Amino acid sequence: MMTLALYTLALQGTVGPLQLEAEWSAPKHLPFERVHAVVGSPDALVLGGIKGVGLGAPGNWRKSEDRPVREMVAQGSDVWVLFGDGSVDKYQPKENRLYFDVLRNASKRPWASTVHADGSAVYFGTLGGWIVKSKEFAEFHPKELDKQVITAIQKVGNDLWLGTQRAGVFRIRGKQIDRFGFAAGLPDSWVTSLANLDGKLVVGCADGGVSTFVEGKFTSFLAPTSKIRKLATYRGALVVGALDGAWVKSQTGWQKLTGDEATSLSTVGSRLAVGTPKGLAFWQATKGS
Repeated sequence: MMTLALYTLALQGTVGPLQLEAEWSAPKHLPFERVHAVVGSPDALVLGGIKGVGLGAPGNWRKSEDRPVREMVAQGSDVWVLFGDGSVDKYQPKENRLYFDVLRNASKRPWASTVHADGSAVYFGTLGGWIVKSKEFAEFHPKELDKQVITAIQKVGNDLWLGTQRAGVFRIRGKQIDRFGFAAGLPDSWVTSLANLDGKLVVGCADGGVSTFVEGKFTSFLAPTSKIRKLATYRGALVVGALDGAWVKSQTGWQKLTGDEATSLSTVGSRLAVGTPKGLAFWQATKGS
């Protein structure tokens, strides 16, 4: 049995208790159930889910795509949509303009498994490497990542971290690539999510809970679940999404947000949006927290 150490980071990065402000369900409020991604503002949302892409707000939705969406991120005024088949579209909501399958002519391997945006560039994980889109597309497939499916990407400082399905995490520091797995303290080789919490890398594993990387090794810390699927931050606090619920690290411990599977975790305006197979719940930090 894995022993979990209560690392000091678990006591940092907390927020006051959240209040449930609204719950949206389909078809009353949403164009479909099971939302996998949310970007935009409260009155102009872009939703990605099992039944495609929806644009607008409750009472005024329009569908722009029927293909299942895996992930979605916003970079500037652009929304990058990763579909279940690995293709990527770029959507510009203000102009209502769609660029179809943007990786096909920009990459030797036009298939993505995950997507991440850090404000300056968009990163796509692929089989055996990654693609970066800033002004132009750049593609990297080093031998260290051969045949590895990239499941998560996170930028922490100048380091680029890549989570994989079988080999733990890789750190890209300039031209140097380092792998961290069981020997470095990672409890599970299947990484499902990465997050940047106050300049520290946090890793979520399929059946290994939550770990953080400090001084060259991983330390697991007490989390309310082991089957992590999503990680996010909200007002500097860690949010954990799993097969059996979602929690936020509050000042008094872990506050449970849902007991259903967490299909998405997003910040929409000042609220935290938690997706489940039933719909979306919007949580707001209490005054003064």
